[in-house]
Amino acid sequence: MNAPKFNILEDSSSGLSQHEPRLLAALAGLPPGSRAVLAMRSGAALAFSLLTCFERRMVAVPIDPRVPEAKRQWYAAHAQASLLVTDEGCTPLATEAPPSPAEDRFIIYTSGSTGDPKGVVMTEASVRDNARAVAQLHRFRPGAVQATCLPVFHCNAMMMSVLGTHLAGATVALHNRFEPQAYFAFIEQTGAETASLAPALLERLVEAAPRWPSCLRYVITAAAPLPRELAQRFFALYGPRLRQGYGLSEATNFSAVMPELDEAAFRQEYLEARPPVGLPVPGTELRLQDGEVQVRGASVMRAYWRNPEATSRAFTPDGWLRTGDLGRMRGDYLVLTGRSKEVINRGGETVYPRDIEEEWEGLGLPRPFFALRIANDVLSDDIGVAGERLTSESLEVLARSRFKPGAAWKGPLAQTSTGKPRRAEMGKGLFSVSESQHKQELLLALSAATARKVLAPGRAPPRTPQAAFMHGEFARMLRELERYPHALPEPDASLAEVPAVKFLHAIEQQWEGLASGEASVEDVMRGLKGQWTPFMTEWPMGSYAQMAARFLIEGNHLSGRVLEVGAGVGNTTRLILEHVNDAYIRTDLKVELLKRLKAPGTVEAYNFDQPSPHRGLDTVFGVNAVHCAEDKLRAVGHLYEMLKPGGLLLLGEGAPTTVGTLPWSLNAAFGLFDGWWDRGGFLGRAFWIHAFETSGFSAWGYSILRAGRHDMGGLVWALK
Repeated sequence: MNAPKFNILEDSSSGLSQHEPRLLAALAGLPPGSRAVLAMRSGAALAFSLLTCFERRMVAVPIDPRVPEAKRQWYAAHAQASLLVTDEGCTPLATEAPPSPAEDRFIIYTSGSTGDPKGVVMTEASVRDNARAVAQLHRFRPGAVQATCLPVFHCNAMMMSVLGTHLAGATVALHNRFEPQAYFAFIEQTGAETASLAPALLERLVEAAPRWPSCLRYVITAAAPLPRELAQRFFALYGPRLRQGYGLSEATNFSAVMPELDEAAFRQEYLEARPPVGLPVPGTELRLQDGEVQVRGASVMRAYWRNPEATSRAFTPDGWLRTGDLGRMRGDYLVLTGRSKEVINRGGETVYPRDIEEEWEGLGLPRPFFALRIANDVLSDDIGVAGERLTSESLEVLARSRFKPGAAWKGPLAQTSTGKPRRAEMGKGLFSVSESQHKQELLLALSAATARKVLAPGRAPPRTPQAAFMHGEFARMLRELERYPHALPEPDASLAEVPAVKFLHAIEQQWEGLASGEASVEDVMRGLKGQWTPFMTEWPMGSYAQMAARFLIEGNHLSGRVLEVGAGVGNTTRLILEHVNDAYIRTDLKVELLKRLKAPGTVEAYNFDQPSPHRGLDTVFGVNAVHCAEDKLRAVGHLYEMLKPGGLLLLGEGAPTTVGTLPWSLNAAFGLFDGWWDRGGFLGRAFWIHAFETSGFSAWGYSILRAGRHDMGGLVWALK
């Protein structure tokens, strides 16, 4: 069998040269219509396999290569596959099932929230129809290049970027590991005219703000709703060079796409209202039936593989595909308003509660528990977990999963009388927060630069215990960075006005005095006149206050008797002023700090290392405060005693390490503060949950603040 030639470029090798002869040899003896499971990492080798199967009239069954072996075997058995293709090789499979109907070309598994995964059968006609539509919309043609950084085993990259370009005679350029600067450099290098990005990756692109490639006409975003705030930030950098689309596997990817808009129209549609997903693509009809989006056309799937009941439910009596998505028309454009199913759309990755729960159970998470869809403003959705028997040890189990939850709830579960989980009810009020990985790693790079200057030959050695702590932590950070497998961005001036960065520079400049004990934190802050409040209220410290305020306000936890510990300059107080009453009590060791900010209620001096006379409070909260206690467990016990039964304790706390053993970027710098160097800094989430369990709280939860791969801590809370 001669090797076919396809127009595929990639920025890093996926082993195509070794894979090509193995695949061709394995396919040589199979008749048309044979089904091949492709469990391969994203890249040119997978794209080659998909296109080869298509041209050989085989049926490709791509799956996520990361699924457990048992799930992989299930896919192969259900698909009645004759061949399993992995990055390591090709394995013939025994099957007595006949070949697929002559028109079938793909089975794309898209599991549901109940029951086993469903296999979407795409025919050659449906693939060609959608490819023709996207080629017309995006001007795919011989010589044109379309770039994608999305996984090729997902429908978007597979159907538009790989099949769409192939059938138009164009070229696909695969960026296999997304990094904003590298992606745009790759686009420039390949001459790509269009490029795909899911909103979660678009967020990272906007944060990094690389130079726009001269060849790129616009970015295509799909796979998850585009937040208006993100559209605004994109527009501020790059103008209206963005087109949002909408589709699903059952309709061979795109069913609607926004046209190119001028600046005025883009402002009106994307910036002044919820961004729409567009007009029906050529050849596709769209209607709204009781608020549900329904589509019809040649791109729609033939059926669900070996599942006539699900196929019947998927279509209306008059032949329209039920998408399960809710929407409305705004002028000519479709605007999505929600989803009617329990699908979790995490940054464009579609995951389902049953799949998540199966993996958690396999890892040893104690039942009963349920996977939930929770809010995340960047990802659209995130994964949450609710369980009756979760413990602090459960966090280790969840950390091993592909489906790491962004929030958790340990307590009574909401279920129907027949035991069916009320997932929406349990997920209400839970959220996680995503911030820029690039920005966090730039701060880490700047902190490392400070460490190298402080530790440089000729600089003063530490002569006080406090300076020794800082010196040691700077050295530890540099040691850990030597093992860190990711390249940090080069330090630049983009964070120059961030108070935390000014703080780092001041430490380096005054190190000799700090090392000898002649200078103190007060001396450093005097040199940064007017920066103390911004330092505590702006990024990165302000993120914890924002999370806490959101939780307190959305959960209606500020209407009763509320006490704040470690209120300080008011980083959280300022965000909740309109929601508290005269029963609000602010406390801190330094009352003079509290008096600088006007707020309802009273102020008091309070040291949480000691018992408090207050009892029967509805809510007690503190942000980045309680880790300063001399005895943390005892301090949590004191806060427990202040609450009434059912009362809430909420703590906003950072993480001591953010990836593996890599310390928080400002851990050494915060050694300037008493209560940090002498009592330790941030503590892990598991410690706080253990403290809640030890103190007698009946239920607890957490919400995570993430910056890409970095777990920055977040919120932990408990109910008495």
